[in-house]
This record gives sequence, structure tokens and C-alpha cells, in this order.
Amino acid sequence: MQPLPPFSIPRLLLLTAAAILSHAAFGQTATTRPVGFVSVQLDANKKAAISIPLEQAPVFTGTVTGVSATQITDSSASFGSFAGSCYCQMITGNASGRNFWISSNTATVLELRTGGGSFLLPVDSSSSNTANVAVGDRYRIVPMFTLAGLFGSSSADCVLKSGRNPNVADVISVYADGTLSGYYNNGTNWKNAGNAGDSANYNTVGIIPTSGIWVTRLAGGAATTLDFIGSVPDVPPRIQVPGGVKVARSLPAPEGTTLGLLGFANISTWTKSNNPGNADQVAVYRPDNTLGGFFLNSAGVWKNAGNAGDSTDYTNVLIPPGSGLWISRKGSSTGASTLAQTALTYNLNN
Repeated sequence: MQPLPPFSIPRLLLLTAAAILSHAAFGQTATTRPVGFVSVQLDANKKAAISIPLEQAPVFTGTVTGVSATQITDSSASFGSFAGSCYCQMITGNASGRNFWISSNTATVLELRTGGGSFLLPVDSSSSNTANVAVGDRYRIVPMFTLAGLFGSSSADCVLKSGRNPNVADVISVYADGTLSGYYNNGTNWKNAGNAGDSANYNTVGIIPTSGIWVTRLAGGAATTLDFIGSVPDVPPRIQVPGGVKVARSLPAPEGTTLGLLGFANISTWTKSNNPGNADQVAVYRPDNTLGGFFLNSAGVWKNAGNAGDSTDYTNVLIPPGSGLWISRKGSSTGASTLAQTALTYNLNN
């Protein structure tokens, strides 16, 4: 494992705006942020957590004029239909970096999914939420990547193994707001892996970049590469990791990051211990198919969960783009105290 190298935007393979706009899956309004693509490896016959390292171009940017526990209002807006296809990303204020699935909307109001159980985190200041949205905050509406857009829609273009049922096909599991949903491609379209009798077509199911993505690949398939095309994130993302759960999470970043930059050490309820069995743990699934487990010791230093006697400080080890996280937390913490804000490793102003 190598330390994080200095970042410069030119090291991301950049494309022109014209090239992005000519791509069928990315025909949204152009962005002033750098755009390009990042490739993520998927080996055959493996299980791995992966991340979406880039964002699609926003289709709307506005200012909050009203807020409730599950809604934000922009009285000057004239929204189209965003339900199920887009998410709301906060870009200023206490909630900056939070992403919300848009479950429904009117011309001026967005109804946002705020989770349930330990993942419940309202939009406004209810339930002592210190990461609340406030009037005057800026937001943008961003299209989600879809199952068909990421992996292909049928056996003709699907990069994963399709099959007549989830027992003989590769399965994509998506973790969002405490809910796990599984999908497989039956050769024609994406189906519900938890209910083989479900006749619905799930090709257009969207995935928010901070949602966890767990890929289970079967023998008989072939190694493949996912090419993500989009914009470089310019707002440090906030990742919710409640206590008492085991969950996959993604890192929306076009370049590598480090354990120290994940922001987990700043969560007041994060459990630290010199014994890894008593501490919260983070397993990093790298695209090169190596796996590492880490924990914070009592001094707040990242250590090797597989070898408590290892004296190495792992705070600055590289987590490559496309890597996924499997997080195992102790305790029962909820609310805003479970939010970690991951620092960006680059400066877009240079």
C-alpha cells in the first residue's frame, strides 16, 4: 500500500464538453467542472464493493426558500419530473455534501427520502439534526447513474453475466438509506433478485454516488472494466454510517483518497479501541482485488485490523478511485452524529 500521491486535475483523463454531450447516456447540460472518465476493474468470480467516482452534470441549480423534515421548497423554480431519476445535492450550508433521493416533486417542492430507523436523518432541524438544510442554502439536482447505464441493459451489451434467475447471474446489490436492493440481468433487462416473480423492468433504477454498491460475480464470467463518464465532484461528500450496522458505502472521488481523509475519525460516536474486535472497522475493497481492514486505536491512529501488533500508521495509505467500503459499527448512534465528510484531494480553483 502506497501513500497518496499529489493530485492534479490533468491526471484525470479529461474529455471536451463536446465529447461528453455526444455520449448518449450523458446528454445533460454542460458543466464548468472538469469532465472525463475513470475506469474501475471488476474481476470474474469475485465479490467486491465498488464506488461511482464521478457525477453527472446537474440539470438544475437553485436556492432553498422553505424547508421541512422531508421537503425543500424553491418558490422561484419550475421543476420538471425528477422523481426516481435524480437526487438533490446540497452545495452550501450545514448540509453541504448531503445527497437526497427525490421521491416526488411539484413545480416548486422536492420531496426527499430521508431514510428510516438508524438511517433516519431529516432535512430540517428536527431530531437535533445539526446537518440541517436552511433557507438560503444552495442546491442542485443531479441525474443518477442507472443500472442499464452503468452495466448495460441486455445480454448484447451487459458487462456482467446474465442468466434466467439470480442463482446463475451476477447480482448487483445497492445499499441506500439502510435499504438493500438486489438486481440481476436476465438477458433482456434488469430484474428484482429478491423476487424472481416480479415482472417489472428495473433498467432505470438510479444509484446515488454515496450509496454502497456490492457486486457478486459468478464463475464463468469474464473480467471486465466499468468506464464512468462524468464531472469531477466539487463538494466534499457526506457519508452516513449509523452505529450498530454493517453496510457498504461508496466514495465519489475521481482520484485516490486516504483513511485519514474519509472523515470517520471526526464522528463523535466512532468507537476507538486498541483491540480491533471492540472498535468500529472499515474494510477497503480496491479495484486491484486486494482487501484491507482497518480500525482507529485509542490514540486515533488507523491500524491494521488483521494484525493488531502491526505498528504501522495507515492514516495515509492510498484508497484508489472506484474502491468501495464495508463499514462495521458498534453502538447505536443515529442522526447527524453519524455523518462523515470526506475531504477532496484536489483544488478546482487552481
